[in-house]
Amino acid sequence: MDKVTEGIVIPESIIAKSERLQADYTAVYGRSFAHFYCPALFRDEETELCKAHIINEAFPDSSRAWTVQRKDIDNFYGWAFESDFVDLHKFTDISPAQILTDKRYSKKFNATVLKNNEPVDHLFAPQGVPQQFTEVQLENIETSTPFGLKIHPNEFMSVKDQHWEIEIYRDIRLAMIVSAIKAAHLTLFEMLGYRYVKRGAAYFIGRQILGEFYLQNVNKSKADVLKAAHTYFLPYVHMVRPLISGTDSKGTISDNNLYICMGSSGLPWAMIVFIKTSSLVHSVMIPIFDDPEQVVTFMDFLKNDHSNVQVASCHFERNQWELSKDTKPLIWPKEGVLYPPYPSE
Repeated sequence: MDKVTEGIVIPESIIAKSERLQADYTAVYGRSFAHFYCPALFRDEETELCKAHIINEAFPDSSRAWTVQRKDIDNFYGWAFESDFVDLHKFTDISPAQILTDKRYSKKFNATVLKNNEPVDHLFAPQGVPQQFTEVQLENIETSTPFGLKIHPNEFMSVKDQHWEIEIYRDIRLAMIVSAIKAAHLTLFEMLGYRYVKRGAAYFIGRQILGEFYLQNVNKSKADVLKAAHTYFLPYVHMVRPLISGTDSKGTISDNNLYICMGSSGLPWAMIVFIKTSSLVHSVMIPIFDDPEQVVTFMDFLKNDHSNVQVASCHFERNQWELSKDTKPLIWPKEGVLYPPYPSE
């Protein structure tokens, strides 16, 4: 049964999962939390809680697993980053013509019509396309608002057989990096509970990266948040790679499979958590900070240009880690355009 506290309705599902987290916290720390011990802020404060989906629920064909989280911090990252990140699946789910002729998507994806590599302005005309311009229909798409090109019909007929293209541009690299780190952090929290939170890696990801950025930027406009994020998250760009080609991963939160990065001494120094968003899979490197050598190896990897790592397959089942004895090489690219340019003033 749902619970009402100070006018806020708390769903029964959140109450039940909070109670399980309370029992887990007590087992790990030997005491109870008073309200909820947040795995990002590392605080136990009275605040509204919510269902925090591991993978944003706007992604179709992805895990619907969730955990309990503070509503303020979950909403902040959803508003600032995940709202842009979820646009990723539009590139694979709908055609460029559908994006171009939809007024919402056309602006959001900076859709442009090119004739011989030169842009041709287009318009949406609720009252009908003016006679001096050319109304067009692409791929037999029915549009709610008439769509046209700012070119006279006579001129259009003379150039219609030339080279025409649709250019779509949407830079979501920063949103992807931040959202993937958050998803990997919540994946491990959902899988391991407060055993994960107690480890140094969770403090590094949760409090030092996600929690600290939230505290510094919670009351800013989105434009200012994104500008601050560009500098703040730059040191962590090598934690995330957007795609794993040829993988059949369902995402770590769904199949409990991940990779363990092994050092030359045989000491593991990082985990690679898989995040599945619709048809795409992202990989996030999470440190293992149980030994000074592991800390040094991980932090050096973020800064150096080495792209070869040795990994062992790992499966988590019934609170047990099943680690393969065999390792294999993995290329973790560090070249190319991995980060967006600095935002213009």
